[in-house]
Amino acid sequence: VHNAGSYCLWVFIVLRFVTGLRQSELYRYQLSQLAGCVLGILILIVQSCMGLANLRAGLLWFALPLVLVIVNDSAAYFFGITVGRTPLTSLSPKKTLEGFAGGAV
Repeated sequence: VHNAGSYCLWVFIVLRFVTGLRQSELYRYQLSQLAGCVLGILILIVQSCMGLANLRAGLLWFALPLVLVIVNDSAAYFFGITVGRTPLTSLSPKKTLEGFAGGAV
């Protein structure tokens, strides 16, 4: 049902475009607008399909560490800003011991 509906919608859009063409100098503009729309739609569809396929194929093992690092850095930053008083090392003077502990939590 979904494939048939998508096909009918696609045929309707193409037929509507062809019947909307006017005899003038705007053919190039109209075709570029159609090509842009079709390319945009294809990019969205292909990107979504590839994202779902990669997610099922193990993209989780890439995304999980990425999210964990972002959460760790954010927690260390916010803990360091709110309760940080003790500097961690002279090499990075804005880092605090409290921020390090907050990131570890």
